[in-house]
Amino acid sequence: MSTESAIPEFELSIDHFSYDALQRAKWADLERFAVEVLRRYYEPFGLSLHRTEKKAGSDVGGDGAHDGEATVILGGSSSLRQNIPTNGLVLPTELGIFVTLWVEVKKRSSENVDHHDLGGTLFRSSLEHVTKLVFVCNRDFTRQFREDLGRYANRYGVQFALIDGKTLIRIAEEVTSSVKPTSLCTADTEKPEIKAQLRFTTDQFYRCSKTTGITVSEHAVGEPIFVEAECRATEFVGIYKGLRANLEYDGRETLQISSRLESDHSFVGVGDQFRVAFMVYTDHSCTLSLSSFSIKITNDEGQPVLCSIIRETGICHVRGTLLPDWIPPSRVRQHHNFLCVLQEWMLTAKPCIANVISIAGIGKTHLIRSIRRFWLNHGVYEVYLDGAVDQTPNAVALAILGQIFPVPLDQISSTLADTLTEWLIRSGLSKPEASAFAHCVVNKDVRELPFSHSQFGQFLALMLANFSARNQTIIIFEDLHKCLPTVMTMLQGMQRGLLKLGSVRVFTLLTTREDSVWDDEALRIEWRNSFGELRVSSDAKEFHLHGFNPEEALEMLRVAIPEIEEYHSQEIISQVGTTPFGIREAMGLLVELKALEPGGEKNGTWRLLYPEQMIRSLDSQELRRPTHYRLKGLQERYPDWLSDFLATGACISIAFDPMLCAQNAGCPSGRALEQALAECRALEVIRFSPIMSSEVQFDHDLVRHVLLEDMGQFQQRKVAKSLLERIAEYNNLPLLSSLAYQAGMADDCWRYALKHFEVAQNAHHHLEAVQALALALAVTDQNIATNVFAVQSGRYRPSFDEAISVATPVLRSLDRSTRERATADLLLQYIEQLVAVGSGGSTSIAKALTEAGMFAERLKDSYLSAMVKMYQGRQEFNRENISESLQLHQAAEAVFSDLPKSATVIEKRCLNLVRLAIVQRQCGQLGQSRATLIKAAKLTGNHWELLAQIRANFGATYFYTNWSETRRHWSRALKIAARGGTGGRYIHTLIDLAHLDLLEDKLDSAVKFLEDGLILSRQQGLENSELRCLLNLGCAALMQNASEQALHLLRDADRLGFRHEIGRRLWRVRSNMATAHFLLGDIPRSLVADQMTLRSIPLVEKQVFSLKPDHPSAGTRMVLAIANIALRAEHSPTHTGLLRTLPDSAQRSAIDLATMIMNGQQDLIPGLRGRHCKKIGAYHFFIITE
Repeated sequence: MSTESAIPEFELSIDHFSYDALQRAKWADLERFAVEVLRRYYEPFGLSLHRTEKKAGSDVGGDGAHDGEATVILGGSSSLRQNIPTNGLVLPTELGIFVTLWVEVKKRSSENVDHHDLGGTLFRSSLEHVTKLVFVCNRDFTRQFREDLGRYANRYGVQFALIDGKTLIRIAEEVTSSVKPTSLCTADTEKPEIKAQLRFTTDQFYRCSKTTGITVSEHAVGEPIFVEAECRATEFVGIYKGLRANLEYDGRETLQISSRLESDHSFVGVGDQFRVAFMVYTDHSCTLSLSSFSIKITNDEGQPVLCSIIRETGICHVRGTLLPDWIPPSRVRQHHNFLCVLQEWMLTAKPCIANVISIAGIGKTHLIRSIRRFWLNHGVYEVYLDGAVDQTPNAVALAILGQIFPVPLDQISSTLADTLTEWLIRSGLSKPEASAFAHCVVNKDVRELPFSHSQFGQFLALMLANFSARNQTIIIFEDLHKCLPTVMTMLQGMQRGLLKLGSVRVFTLLTTREDSVWDDEALRIEWRNSFGELRVSSDAKEFHLHGFNPEEALEMLRVAIPEIEEYHSQEIISQVGTTPFGIREAMGLLVELKALEPGGEKNGTWRLLYPEQMIRSLDSQELRRPTHYRLKGLQERYPDWLSDFLATGACISIAFDPMLCAQNAGCPSGRALEQALAECRALEVIRFSPIMSSEVQFDHDLVRHVLLEDMGQFQQRKVAKSLLERIAEYNNLPLLSSLAYQAGMADDCWRYALKHFEVAQNAHHHLEAVQALALALAVTDQNIATNVFAVQSGRYRPSFDEAISVATPVLRSLDRSTRERATADLLLQYIEQLVAVGSGGSTSIAKALTEAGMFAERLKDSYLSAMVKMYQGRQEFNRENISESLQLHQAAEAVFSDLPKSATVIEKRCLNLVRLAIVQRQCGQLGQSRATLIKAAKLTGNHWELLAQIRANFGATYFYTNWSETRRHWSRALKIAARGGTGGRYIHTLIDLAHLDLLEDKLDSAVKFLEDGLILSRQQGLENSELRCLLNLGCAALMQNASEQALHLLRDADRLGFRHEIGRRLWRVRSNMATAHFLLGDIPRSLVADQMTLRSIPLVEKQVFSLKPDHPSAGTRMVLAIANIALRAEHSPTHTGLLRTLPDSAQRSAIDLATMIMNGQQDLIPGLRGRHCKKIGAYHFFIITE
């Protein structure tokens, strides 16, 4: 460093520098100095580093752009190196590899740089495909900063270097030294240049923020064992153009070792850190220790680099499996074909989807695991999903995002909200979508992402496309049959998005049964239909697995037990069947009975130790229930705590925390737990979670089922009560209420369930609220609960976990009158929640209304009677039974008017008056409708939600006469709703205005309103509003001549309408679907959709139709759906035939309207209906909005 006295001591430049000057320098001077030092440091490699131009607001994270950047090509031709692309893409190795290096300079006056300074750079670099990040600061970096950066580097395959102030000065001294090195490497050859820390890990990609280093792990033969080395360049390191790391083993076992994470690293110098991960396989049971592993690092010339190794205390037990890894001849071809599909996908770099389909116990998981080694060896990144845990679109979306985000989801705090929003926008989301998404991720109490299921799929496609540009990605989704049907809609949207994007390196692998496991016929039908659509629309490759034939099953036993007699093999097969699972359970029982012992080093091979024990089991028919008997034997061999441990896990879920269950069961020590877990894994009773190392899972659904079935009332209540006391302070209300029910503590169950209901209601999670109320109802009046829940259709039939289903029913200790009063109150809340989600017309609500009506009579409760009549009127209205609805609302008003005045009574009476006005408007009684609304307005006072609702419906009375007046009232209603903070009403009015904009051809404004409304309705769980948004967005797509997009939106709307049995909206949806099919040239499907439309219109079914002003149909747009058939009949003979099946009045009205449209007389059609007709391509059709 220069010491000229003319230069101030604190000045910082490449010619004059010191550590003190580094601390005192201005940020701009520090940045300029750091970039110049690193430019000189990397220059010998042809890496030309330059400062970046700052553009305000250009960086994700909002702090300007990165400070330095360099790009170079390693390998490839000279012409390629002269044409470096600017998009950051990585070329294949044979062409050369683009290396993009970013420098980020941080200045701190007192504290070290912490992880809060990391987010913006990580998010942005993930989009730009940066291969190396260099962080420079004048002080140092916190431990959290280093750990978070390491996790990101692992997931995205990025190198990084951390250069603190002292290191920067040392590099500056080196690059400004007058004595130049004679080679690129200037290392001190006697001291270690790299320090490597070895560990076993369960998750080499750090998909959660918890540490993944483990001291004792267990794996089955054939499963990969991950060994990770965290490498750090020491202060003695030189500069290397390239380093390669290899894992070496000097133990006695025969192992196969391959690299999992990138083992080649470029431009390694002072401050560099990188991780390398390796997969270790063995074909027999053994115990491995880290003391037998070492890391060998060589430079780009193959010369060794001195490396010191720190080994964590790690032991890995590899256990054998019950069955040998034997593939029968009938499966060999399927395995080969599956492998070919994977190979083709890797070569073509296009999205692909494959389904593995079979009944339970056939070997879906075995097929996946047997092929897994292939894609792991090719460096494919895994995203794992489990249908038993990820059952909803929300859960699936969060599970995928949690495994591909630049930082773990549980590390994203409010300080990163803006950064995350910008990253999502750069990934392809719109600003409102990105903001809503970021809000939900940052706020952990928000449990539902505010998007439609198809939007989920599109968002995931965009983010997976970005992620897979760096890493080929495979999504393994096991047990799809345990998911809700809406997951299929999301996956369909995701696959459609991936195909549309083109060159996306994502493979989606689904394993499922042919049918859903849900105990609801309506849900099962919907699941089958949704899965069928997914299979057809995505052109999925399918692999159907079947049970072994008898000879193959016998051969499996011969391979597993070479000494077994043929007739004994046949007897085993006759008792357990020919499925792999049945044979496995039989083997497990024989091992448990000590009839078998391991037969040598070959995995899955056993020696028959006590044939008489096997014969005794066969004679007693024990193998007909092998899971029951082997679990019984396991629990008898161990102390009582193991039985309670397994019972505790079964009471919780399919997956559970082993430490919590061990504490609850009274496990004496950690050592005892490790031994028990090893035994349970060896017998394939439990397995570790593929991602969360802190959790274990039952190896198969049947294992948990048998445990619950055999547990008995006393044990279930004992372990549930003990666990409830242990976790009473937890905030998991669904689990607490479930455990209270299982423990026989009815009052506690009721208390937790109502608390869960309040939380869910306040968060607008109405499905959760229904589930919570159902459990509270079950412990209050079991008979009523049975009657109310015994419906075969409707989405909102409560579905309890199996642990609750097998528990002995329990009731609160109440006298008859108290019980009836409590049941009536719960029923009313249950009905209100069903109405809130838009299920007011479904079968789900019908029985609840019937029971509530009987309670109203029995208790002589006029208020309850009025409420029941009001909701029955709403139910009939949704079913298009207008006259019945009118009578019920009038009857409710008569009862309400006689009740003593209270705030609650006035509010509900006003609500009923609004519903009455809606029915009157539907009947064409516009004057009476307005008078009813004015009456409600005088009663309501300052109730903002009701005022907004009244104003909106007042505007609707002008819809067929004066749209300007309608818009005036609706705009005012929107302001009232916004002022009052009434989210549901605000959404409703937003959709109303969008509807009007559509009809007036203001598409941009309409789509914006609808997209905002869709986000909000999803956020608040308002599926009725969601249906309206989807319907109107489908209409907007039709008007833009985007028929395929319209079909996609309308199908989602149709599913919602079908679930909630909202007939008055279903005919609108289906008529528009028929138009979309027709525009796409699919006349047969258009005809079917029109037929479904007619079935959804009760006035057509009753053969009554008229356009006369005093007719009930005059206040509707049903005639437009009929007119569309007449318009299609002009071009389609099949539609002519359909038109002729209609009643004469309907035919005449439809033909008259169609004729006026064909003659250009739209404006002469009464009720402003002509404005609903739009020219789409070469045709004119009515767009039927809502």
